[in-house]
Amino acid sequence: MEQQKSKEIDLVRHVIFLKFGHQGAEPIYCYPTELDEESIINIGTKLISVMAGEEELISEGVTVIPFPRFKFTGLTYSFTVPDESVPEKSAAYFFTLMIKEKNPEFLFQNIDHLTEKLRDTSQVLAKQDFKEKEVKIETIKLYKYFVEFSKKYFEIKDRLISESEKSIIAGALLYFHRKAGPIIYTVYPEKTITEDQSKKLCKELEIATREGFFSRSYPDISHLSYY
Repeated sequence: MEQQKSKEIDLVRHVIFLKFGHQGAEPIYCYPTELDEESIINIGTKLISVMAGEEELISEGVTVIPFPRFKFTGLTYSFTVPDESVPEKSAAYFFTLMIKEKNPEFLFQNIDHLTEKLRDTSQVLAKQDFKEKEVKIETIKLYKYFVEFSKKYFEIKDRLISESEKSIIAGALLYFHRKAGPIIYTVYPEKTITEDQSKKLCKELEIATREGFFSRSYPDISHLSYY
């Protein structure tokens, strides 16, 4: 339980906002603020190399990128806004959610929702011309939202696992004896299924005719089997 609480507390590490400028990656804001500027630039440089490619063109998109040097995995939403001051006539930005590298499933299982939150915040900031004060407020707000969301994610995940564990009462290995017919070879935990339930399982083996998964439900027991 303590280990699980630790995951909830520090799964979400940072939310980083960057711009692809004339000199490459330009940090705008990072929260929490303990990451130094050089580290943020290194992260941004990798984002640009992955998302821009050889032509160095950025468009709206989403990607999940590992950052083993920092022990992070990042979900990045890239987008552009019109900018007449540059030759490309548009400026590219990156909004990145950084989490601990050992829990990438959190990003993949929630990628649509997390991307939507990054996109919505990006649109809010664009309407406010990326003013420094608003960038800080919205980035901190987004970080806190992701922290709370990660806690709920683990709570629901633990509850589903717990419910699944309660519904699984036993595992059984059966084989077909040439003379005696279907026989239960072993059950674990022992003595968890009744004699009547054992007969039902054996009957299923008699019906099975080809390799594969099959299931059947009775009033007192349901099973998923592989023949």
